[in-house]
Order: sequence, then structure tokens, then C-alpha cells
Amino acid sequence: MDTFLDSSSELYGILNSGHEREIAYVERCVGDDQMPRRFTTWCPRAYAMIGLPKRTLRSRSLSISLLRKPADKQIKKLPRVKKMGPEWERLRRQATRWAADHAERLRSIELDASGLANRLADNWEPLLVIAEVAGGDWPARVRDLARPPAVTCAEGRNIALLRDIRNIFFTRQIAVIPVALLAADLARQIESPWPHFDHGEPIDPHQLGALLGGLDVRSKIMKVTQQLELSFGLRAGKVCRGYQKKDFETLFGSYLTNKPEEKVEVSQGGGFEANA
Repeated sequence: MDTFLDSSSELYGILNSGHEREIAYVERCVGDDQMPRRFTTWCPRAYAMIGLPKRTLRSRSLSISLLRKPADKQIKKLPRVKKMGPEWERLRRQATRWAADHAERLRSIELDASGLANRLADNWEPLLVIAEVAGGDWPARVRDLARPPAVTCAEGRNIALLRDIRNIFFTRQIAVIPVALLAADLARQIESPWPHFDHGEPIDPHQLGALLGGLDVRSKIMKVTQQLELSFGLRAGKVCRGYQKKDFETLFGSYLTNKPEEKVEVSQGGGFEANA
């Protein structure tokens, strides 16, 4: 969709209008006399694109983020669509029968959407209802998926960020690193944007957290095991927030497969361990 949908496209209005059945329509003037006519936009749709659409469309969507396949990972390809006809037909019949068998409960179930924002709850309501009827661990599994979508890892700045973080872990030979120390180390990478990230100022822990949060990597509570530089305000035995190398491994494998690790300049600091 990135090939024809720009930020000013009128298609956003058409796509957004189909979110709720009651207002799923657009009006257009048609014919030689240009008379207004209403067209329905109520239908399911799937779209794929590099990057992200406008927030208005994202807020009405169930997002599936795709990563590059690591070079060493083997996958089984799906058959081409024309060979899947009988299989699709079987699944369609089973889904239709299941819906018919549970129609009354599907209509009457009281959904608990606590913890989900209004629009997010609207998006996920059909799947949450189906999960409740299916029972077992399905409600918990679907609720775990029903969270704000992570920003997909884009080319350019995010890849540079992943590359520099991997090199910092490689240089320090540690498995975890405090947020403040990682931000300080990134600020030493003079060929990257981090030393002058914000109007000439180096990247700070809050900005780093925002970038990594967009990649679905979040800091954890850690315990300091050695004396650190006073400039970081950390001392042995204290706790701080930090990142674990293992939380980056999937991203490293997907986006840095052809980039070898290398030692880089880092700031001074000590060692850490994850807080049990």
C-alpha cells in the first residue's frame, strides 16, 4: 500500500469510514447530472506496506509486524493459493459450522474489555468474544495480543541503533546494561546520529527508551554489582533500569545478519547482573 497511499491521500477517508457498520459509507457525485450517491465501505480488508500509515488508520487496524527472516532460520512455505482451494474450503465450512453452533452465545456474551482503550477494544471485540466462547487459554492469549502495536523496525536510523547497541554489548562483553550507561555509550559513536540526536545534544535515556519501545524492547529492573561512575548516580547494591542483550537477539538476527560485530569506543562503567 505504500506505493499509492501518501499522507494526503483521500483513500484514508474511505478506509477509515469502514470501521463501524452504522457509518460505513461514503458519498460521491455520479452520472452526467452529478447526483450524490451513497456507497458502502463495510467489508473486511487487509493491507500491507513498508513503514506505517497515518495514525487514524493504525488506530482502526489489527497490526501484524513483520521482521526479516534470519538467514539461518528454515521455514516451510505455504502452497500457492490455487493449490490451497480444498483446504480453504474445509476451513470455511468448519468456521461456518462453529459460528452456527455457538451463535446464541456469541450474540449474548458480556465482554469485559477492561484494560483496553476504547478504539482498541472496538477493534478486538469480535476476536475477544470468539476467544471467550472457545474457552481454555484462548481469552488470555488474545488479550496478550490485543495491545498497542509496536512500530515496525524501519531501515536507516533503527538499523543504525541496533548495530551500535550490538557493538556496545560486544565491546563490553556483558549481558545487561543500564539505560543511562547505554545512552552514554551511544553518545560516543561519532559516526552515528546519537551524539547530536536532539538539536545538537546527545541522546538521553528517555529518548533511547522511546526509540527502543518502538521496537518492542523495554527496560527491566537490574541490580548494580560494581561501583559505577558517579556521573551515572549508580552504586553497588543499588537497582536501576537496564536492557538485557537477549531481548535484542531476534532483531539482531533479522536485521544485522551481514554486519559483523566490532569493538567500539564506550564510556567507563562497571558490571551488572539482572535482578532476580
